Amino acid sequence: MRFGTLYVDMAEPVQKCVIVGGGLAGLVAARNLARQGWKVTVLEKTDTPGGKARADARPEAPVLIEHGYHVFPKWYTNTRALLDEIEQERSPGWGANAEGRFEKRTFRFVDLDGYYYLTPDGEFHRMYSPVRTGETWWETARLTAQSMKANIFDTLKPWHVQYLFLLSVIDILRKPFTNRMMDSVSQVGFLRAKPYATESLAKLNQENMLKASAIPAYEMSAMTAYHIGGYWVRQPDPFLSVLPGDLQTCFIEPIVKSCERHGVDLQLGKEVVEISIGNSNGKPFVERLLDRSGQDVCPRLDDQTMCIVTTPPEVTRKFISEDVYRADPELGNMEHLETEPMSALHLFTDLSAAELNLKGKKEHVFLAGSHYGLSFIDNNQAWDKEHRAQNGWTYLSFISSNFSPLREVRGDEARMQLLLEEIQEYLPELKRDRIRAWYMNDNLQVPLYINTVGSWRNRPRVDSAIPNLFFAGDYVKNPIDLACMEGAVYTAMQAAHEICETAPIPVAPIRYPEWLMNLSYFGASVFPGTWLAVWLARHYDRSGRAERDERLSSVKIAAAQRRRGKDWMGPLRSRRESSSEGGQPTNGRSREPSGAFRTMARDRRGGSKQETG
Repeated sequence: MRFGTLYVDMAEPVQKCVIVGGGLAGLVAARNLARQGWKVTVLEKTDTPGGKARADARPEAPVLIEHGYHVFPKWYTNTRALLDEIEQERSPGWGANAEGRFEKRTFRFVDLDGYYYLTPDGEFHRMYSPVRTGETWWETARLTAQSMKANIFDTLKPWHVQYLFLLSVIDILRKPFTNRMMDSVSQVGFLRAKPYATESLAKLNQENMLKASAIPAYEMSAMTAYHIGGYWVRQPDPFLSVLPGDLQTCFIEPIVKSCERHGVDLQLGKEVVEISIGNSNGKPFVERLLDRSGQDVCPRLDDQTMCIVTTPPEVTRKFISEDVYRADPELGNMEHLETEPMSALHLFTDLSAAELNLKGKKEHVFLAGSHYGLSFIDNNQAWDKEHRAQNGWTYLSFISSNFSPLREVRGDEARMQLLLEEIQEYLPELKRDRIRAWYMNDNLQVPLYINTVGSWRNRPRVDSAIPNLFFAGDYVKNPIDLACMEGAVYTAMQAAHEICETAPIPVAPIRYPEWLMNLSYFGASVFPGTWLAVWLARHYDRSGRAERDERLSSVKIAAAQRRRGKDWMGPLRSRRESSSEGGQPTNGRSREPSGAFRTMARDRRGGSKQETG
């Protein structure tokens, strides 16, 4: 104060936001708001942030265990930009390189230009990105032609089936219907009335979509297939990228540290089970966040304090109480959203990549004809040495996109054994006594949202009819339209921007114009080779060759034989081998705690014994 003059502090009050859920969406929204000067509190019920994108320490595990492997396509624009920003924060020494020129450092990914199909016969079939880019248009055309040739003529299915699959992709990318119509039919329904539709095409389409997105093609909305297919075609190179280590170390922890640097108050062990609605001047607002005992998890909110709910859909819809529903009836539609587990099996073996016939194959491998929709990646070939198991074990991370048949199987031991029986048909060297440790992540309690037909209208918007309530997560409406990390990051950025206009706006992925897809489809429809492919594919189906040529796992073959009234094949070879090699037999029931990490150690006599951590 100065004599005769009264100074009044006219500074604006600090703006506040409370975020429910410390997963990827919650952390990104918190970081973006905190960078704009907001006071942000994040409430996370577990003792580890990251949600479904984190990795956890397990007893006896040589590395942190993820929910399942994750990929980063080129069109993950906002996710990649986020990691670059965080890398810049961590690298204050940016500037001139040794030659005196400015060099921008970016977060390093391990880039992959395709994937493999592995048959039960042990044959690998390489699949490349359909479009590859070069330094000049001529180089781009040459590389794309090479990829197309390999993907059509040197693959799992005959050329005419592969060609029709490519035609079906072009057809759906030209978007012949409106968004509402595309969302009202499945991808299979979209293809059903097409003149090029064949049974072999439908089977190939189903296997590709199930392993790529964990959504059956007969359930996936055609609009979702249109969106993600267009993004991949427009930004194909690299086709996929993976982190050089586990998600917690290389992804979540850097984001958490960035949040802390910007002053985010991350409170762990704070579970919210109920949202209480208040009234201010005739308008509803989120007033209280309650725990299981009905107590406030944090101080009461006023109508100027924002709230972002970033919990997954199976949790979020429990918040839709009568008061919340009355304030915004559209939120009740979340009850119609469907989720499915995408389970993971982590195997550690003392066999090398060469002994497993995987040397040089760092890309993902899809098991063709797998009953459980299995795919895997050899993390030892993708990860940096500092992130691998120090004991030299090979780390194979499997995903089961069709885990539902194992829901009623009791015990991780029994589930692991059933999955291993099928895996051994493709990797016969992977004997049970060569597995040094394993972990089963069934993820039944943390399933993924799936884009079923007609689900778009049931998904919540980022904002709501309650002025201070917002939502973020991969299931919230967004242009990505797929349950993935990019969708979570996009909605988190959008929610932060809706709350604070100076927060960054998410960048929508780019795609080819629809007129170009229409032109390509027209050209293919008048090309004589197209109708030759249709005739050959239909003849291929009618002759029974398609069924005879299918290389399915014994699990599927046994089920088919049983349905046809033939004798049951009995236990698979791998089960008999595992019993004779020291593996413990199982009757489908396990007394061991679910999710316990198991290791296999040799005793002094050279045999093997099982230990449970």
